[in-house]
Amino acid sequence: MVRNKWEKVGAVATRQHQCIARWQLRCLDVSDTEIAERVRRHGWTRKGNGVIAVPGEDTLYRTLAIAVLAYSRPANAAARVQERLTARESLVDAVVEAALGAGQFITADSALWLHGVGRKPSTHTLRLAHKTSVAARKGVALRLGAVTGTPTRVHGLPVVDVEQAVVDVAGDDARAGLELHHHLTKMIATADRKRLTTLDALGRRVDAGRFLGKPALRRALADLRGELSHSATEAKARATVARVLAKYGLALEPRPHAIKVAGQTVGEADLAVVAITLDIEIDGPHHLLPEQVRADQRRDRRVRRASWEVERFSTELVDLRPVTFAAQVDECVRFRLGLA
Repeated sequence: MVRNKWEKVGAVATRQHQCIARWQLRCLDVSDTEIAERVRRHGWTRKGNGVIAVPGEDTLYRTLAIAVLAYSRPANAAARVQERLTARESLVDAVVEAALGAGQFITADSALWLHGVGRKPSTHTLRLAHKTSVAARKGVALRLGAVTGTPTRVHGLPVVDVEQAVVDVAGDDARAGLELHHHLTKMIATADRKRLTTLDALGRRVDAGRFLGKPALRRALADLRGELSHSATEAKARATVARVLAKYGLALEPRPHAIKVAGQTVGEADLAVVAITLDIEIDGPHHLLPEQVRADQRRDRRVRRASWEVERFSTELVDLRPVTFAAQVDECVRFRLGLA
């Protein structure tokens, strides 16, 4: 049982990744003088926007918790705590839930990372259900508006569901054009593979509302369904491959090449180098989806049994990292020629 206020402070901070809001400390009968003393002598650190970190490991979870607490609506926090106490919650539970349940949710790339989709982001996005007068924190972007879907808690932090997170990524003005498109398709495909959403479910969410980034998200879904042409990207890839091959006196077939075994076609090479039986495939994002991955694996096994080598490259690589694409093609050709 928690016996004194400092044990209660420790219990609240532990539930919040070793940080606590000043208003929470006041609800626990900790005075400003005592806070100042803890900052001077006990390793507490002021993090701005009324949040304090107690000694503990600096993790991304703590960074996110600090951001969440910074927008925990201190103006009417005491009343929210009292409502929860009336509902027979413990003081520790009431203080924690009044902060984490104040209508602010982690969203966009940070939410996707918490759900196991994508890499750790360097900046974070919160969606607020209520307007705030709190100044924006460095490294934190804010979205205002109600959350759709079903928010959840991940590592104790309030997080939107995967579909809302993808919607908020689509409206991110820090990315544009092909960079945003490839990021969206990769995140959606990963979420689909992990069974966190489906293309149809996300499509229904897109159709149901109005939001910034809706055209970009619709285009990403269309690409994942295999409905978009990649002719421009494939033309860039063909030109790059031709330049690499020219260094070794090799030529690229002018059109897709049928690969046959005993007179039966087992596959068609996008970019075929017949002299070294190398099949270079340029894959749109729908090749990331589980059903297509399995189909590609079956197709590639048949092609390899015909003594061809298959190398697959994404349209993302061709579009966004052409120098890397050229270097990887060069490596494949050298290996096939026995030069690597």
